Amino acid sequence: TSPWSSQNNSIWNLHMCCLLPAETYGGGATTSADFVYSWEESQALGSITIHRNYLSAECHTKWMGNQPAQVFTDPIYTLEEVDQYNDTINTCKSYVNECIASFALGQLDPNSDADWETYKANIESAGLQQWLDLAQTYWDRSH
Repeated sequence: TSPWSSQNNSIWNLHMCCLLPAETYGGGATTSADFVYSWEESQALGSITIHRNYLSAECHTKWMGNQPAQVFTDPIYTLEEVDQYNDTINTCKSYVNECIASFALGQLDPNSDADWETYKANIESAGLQQWLDLAQTYWDRSH
């Protein structure tokens, strides 16, 4: 059987509408579209397209006219800042990745105040504030 059978397509259609960014559905709705307000309603009617129309209309309603006045784009750093950024971000990312694994394996408990405070203190000492200061320097220089 084909992996792209109608059953598989309906499953992918259903799940992909929730995984993709909301902007994906920006132009898909029309004023004449039928709407349902939940996935369950669309299943009861047997049509995921109806729910997609609702998502599209919601996206337009919430986004249009509400764009931020200032958007933080990819920063352009000086050569010195690039070196500092790379050192800092690599150290922070390595520590965060180690902690994600430790939290997932149960070696650290995110609900434990002591473990969480240790995590925050260590990420701070890894250079989080320096990274934020670099981003702020870029922002101040470019705006």
